[in-house]
Amino acid sequence: GNVNSKSNSVTISLAKKDYDHLRKFNTFIKNNGKTYEGNCGNYEHTTISICNKHLKERLIELGCKPKKSLTLKFPDLSIFKDNDLVYAFIRGYVDGDGCLTFSRNGRLSIQILGTKEFLEGIQAVFPGYLNLYKVKRLKSNTWTLNNCGNKADYVATKLYKEAKIYLERKYNRFVVLCRST
Repeated sequence: GNVNSKSNSVTISLAKKDYDHLRKFNTFIKNNGKTYEGNCGNYEHTTISICNKHLKERLIELGCKPKKSLTLKFPDLSIFKDNDLVYAFIRGYVDGDGCLTFSRNGRLSIQILGTKEFLEGIQAVFPGYLNLYKVKRLKSNTWTLNNCGNKADYVATKLYKEAKIYLERKYNRFVVLCRST
C-alpha cells in the first residue's frame, strides 16, 4: 500500500491471484475506481487507487504515513474500539507482509516482516510467542518476527480462527497447516 504525499490518493497492490480480495475491498468502500494489473519483474500484481482526501489524512493521522516501509510504528492500542480488533489489524498486516508455512520439523511456522518499531508492537500483543531478528542484506530497518510449533499455532489461531475478513489464500494456508499439526 501507498499513501501518496503529493496527491490525495491511496493505492493498494496485491498479487494478481488476490484480485478478488481487492475487488471485495473496493465494493466495501464503495470506490468507483477500477483495478489495474501490472508487472514488476516476475511479480504480477493488481492495484486499486482511491482518491479521497479524508481517507488519506486519516491514515496519516493514525500513523500510516507516506514512505512507511522504513518508518512504520505500531499504533497506540487506544485506536481500537474493541481490544479484539487488534488481532484483525495484525491479521491484515500478516496477510500483506507475513508468511505461514511448514517448519523443518513439519510444524506451523509464522514469519512477519516490518520495521523494528512496528514488529515490537506485534510482539507486545503476543509476549513470549514471537522472536525478533534483524534481516541481513535488506533495507536498514527491515526486521522479522517468527516462530514455529505451539507458539506459532497460538498466534495464527488468534489471528485467523474466527476471522471473517482475510486474504483467502493465507486463510486457506492456515486451515491446511492447522489440520496437519
